[in-house]
Order: sequence, then structure tokens, then C-alpha cells
Amino acid sequence: MKINTQSVMKNFDGSEIKDRDKPVTLRSVCVNALTVPEAPGAAVSGEEKLKRYMLAQRIYGEDEVDLTAEQVTLIKTLVSVSYGAIVSGQVWLLLDPAVGGSG
Repeated sequence: MKINTQSVMKNFDGSEIKDRDKPVTLRSVCVNALTVPEAPGAAVSGEEKLKRYMLAQRIYGEDEVDLTAEQVTLIKTLVSVSYGAIVSGQVWLLLDPAVGGSG
């Protein structure tokens, strides 16, 4: 599935969510979620960390990235842990529009 990593996260009023005066993009959210340190006690293997790093590197380097269903699931899971509902909801809808349903 092709994803536009430049999509900008919005507040409920339609204004851009910003971090240090720069718009927060799908790219930055995904890269941050993939590379944030795990919670204390979480056991994540070196192999899994490498997989996350390589995916973050791909997303960071491309304006449009092709993701597998497994990669979409991983990103959705990690974003949900790292971000609140306003960002997580938008990421879920951008990565998997079918989850929107009727709300």
C-alpha cells in the first residue's frame, strides 16, 4: 500500500499540529514511533529493533512509501503507544482508511 509520508497532522479546528514551528507529518510521527525507546521491562530483540530502524529509515527518506500489511500494523501499534488520540486517529485513518467506518 502506497502512503504519502508528507500528510500533515491537523487539530480539530483544521489548523496544523506543529512541533517547534514545523508541521507534524505522518513521516515524523511514524519515524518517532518506530525509534522511541521501549518502556522499562519491555523485551524487544535486537532483530526487531533493526527491523524498526530500517523501516524508519525508508519512511524518512521517501515522500511516498510502499508498506506491507504487517508494517502498517506495526506502525499503528507503536503510534498508539507513543501518541494521543488526535494524532493516533489520523495516522490510523491515513494508513488504513477502512478502519474509519461510520465512526
